Amino acid sequence: MNRIYSIFVAFIILQGCARNPESQGIVHAVIFHEVSPTHLHGPCVSPDYFRDVLQMIRIGEKKTWAVSDILHFLEDRRIPPEGGVVLTFDDGWAGVHEYALPLLQKYRMPASLFATTDSIDEGPPRYCRWDDLQELSASGLFEIYSHSVTHADFKEIDDSALQNEMVRSLEILKKHGFPSADCIAYPFGHCDKRIQKWAKRCGYRAGFVAGSAAAIGWNSNRYSLARTTICQLFDQELVCRK
Repeated sequence: MNRIYSIFVAFIILQGCARNPESQGIVHAVIFHEVSPTHLHGPCVSPDYFRDVLQMIRIGEKKTWAVSDILHFLEDRRIPPEGGVVLTFDDGWAGVHEYALPLLQKYRMPASLFATTDSIDEGPPRYCRWDDLQELSASGLFEIYSHSVTHADFKEIDDSALQNEMVRSLEILKKHGFPSADCIAYPFGHCDKRIQKWAKRCGYRAGFVAGSAAAIGWNSNRYSLARTTICQLFDQELVCRK
């Protein structure tokens, strides 16, 4: 009986340690958009700038994680003490395939792309095609997820339109060979309780916002996970802080 009691007490202590914030790591999620040597306005970066960011991560000896890793951590309520960085791309710009992929292959760093499905094949030439997304996925480094159908501002549309944006996006991604595309980055980074409710109801396992914060902890709300944007205007010191 004493042995059973001791095992039970040890189990409780271990569980407490595993969920103790002091023993938990923090991952920081960053957003890139276009990677291009010429299209540098707004939230875009050049290939050289993107390479420098990857080098900074390597020099800092930071682990890079995929979005699926973060979901596992949240399910286990346990983030490794060493923390790390999550690299994400929004929209589906062609430069992610042309310029970012070779660099990520060189440094062996995983990333995730949140695609606006109406832009794929039908958008301006600077957007990826479905073959490009399939090549990204086949590389073993990229996971493909949803960024809605039309990039509508979810806060500005009614429930019916919101549901359509979320459900159709999943259906389209699955139709094109991405059955595990069950995470969403909300367009414009906007999110409230209504949007979170619909994301869960429509079958998503997690939702990502955008803002000044980037830290994801073991107790973060999985339907409002923080990310922050990196763009060409940021100097290296600011990128390090982010």
